[in-house]
Amino acid sequence: MNKLLRTYSVIIPTKTYLRKYIYCEHGFPLEINYNSTLGTLILCMLEKEVFTVKMSEAKKDMRIQYMNDQLEFTASLNTMHYKGSGLSKDKIIAINRYIENSFVEDLHRHCKYHIKETSWRPGIKDAIYAFAESYGIDVETDISFEALKKAEFRYKKRLEEKKLQKTLVTSVPKPNHPLQSLFFPAFAY
Repeated sequence: MNKLLRTYSVIIPTKTYLRKYIYCEHGFPLEINYNSTLGTLILCMLEKEVFTVKMSEAKKDMRIQYMNDQLEFTASLNTMHYKGSGLSKDKIIAINRYIENSFVEDLHRHCKYHIKETSWRPGIKDAIYAFAESYGIDVETDISFEALKKAEFRYKKRLEEKKLQKTLVTSVPKPNHPLQSLFFPAFAY
């Protein structure tokens, strides 16, 4: 006999463009379980008692007030019983940051591929609009074109800085120890 599995919903405030992105990427309803990265993240953040950290309540409220939409996740009642169903404002902000970072990474990859195909930088506008359209995001209503462009540019700059730091670290010569040439003659300077 099949036992009907009862579920519980967890609502997470977010921005409209992020909701559209997540639902296109992961489908609807979103499930809280260990079978997906996002489900695992939410599962790890759920708690029976909600606590806060040292960010001022006014700052948290201000960040959450910009979240004009919501994501709905479902999980079994058994999961909710042992994990809890509470999410603090800090964790809601962290979840949104994770989703936004994922969104910007995908936007950058899309733009990089699109520009490679067109081989000129002005193609960025077409790439951004194509990306938004593929997720059902209405540019200028859900998020402005300028905000998307800045997000992609900042992400690209961060990658370039990391790449530069990596090259600087690998190009620094290793210290020359006096006994190094005795034990490792191939590495003598």
